[in-house]
Amino acid sequence: NLFASSLPGLTLWLDGNSVDSDHSTADSIANGTAIGSWKDRSASTNHAVQGTVSSRPTYLANSLNGMGVLSYTAGQSSEISGDSSIRTIVAVLRQATAQTAATKPFGGNMFTTTSGGTFGLQRQGSGLIDSGSSSKSYAVLTLQMAAGNYAIYVNGVEKGTDTDPNVPAAFNKIGNDFAGQIAEVVAYDRILSTGVREKLEGYLAHKWGL
Repeated sequence: NLFASSLPGLTLWLDGNSVDSDHSTADSIANGTAIGSWKDRSASTNHAVQGTVSSRPTYLANSLNGMGVLSYTAGQSSEISGDSSIRTIVAVLRQATAQTAATKPFGGNMFTTTSGGTFGLQRQGSGLIDSGSSSKSYAVLTLQMAAGNYAIYVNGVEKGTDTDPNVPAAFNKIGNDFAGQIAEVVAYDRILSTGVREKLEGYLAHKWGL
């Protein structure tokens, strides 16, 4: 299992199966509910919030492996406090079939989907790492983003690296211009070792039935 204290450096943890961050009790949220606050399970309490009802994501109950996920349109977004310390993001998500745009699901200046319908990693103004893996199906997506050490992994498989010497801008949104479903987001202020990364990817893959 994963706990807030399991691995050092946890800065953000949003779990679609525990929108209220009370992991001891199953969510009792009606399918189709607009979610104004997606609570952070890390010690940072950096909750993803949206005050405008029409801009809130929709809760989809029993959506993936019997658990809830949050669904965003390109016009819906949740706000988080800008975090410039994040260097690794591991997420379970899929892009809507109808969306073909390159998007930045976590705000800032990092694109993580391509116009070709694949997962990718590109700091705005730099070269693109195209995973070649479809973004239209749920996957465990790992983004590694440190100066000189960029990499993307899809379902535990390395899909490309880059030596961009710059660090990413602060991540400040969930959803942003992305359309699709997000089940879980876990972020760290450091690059994870191979063994730790694989354990986290394995945990998420098992949990979400991928």
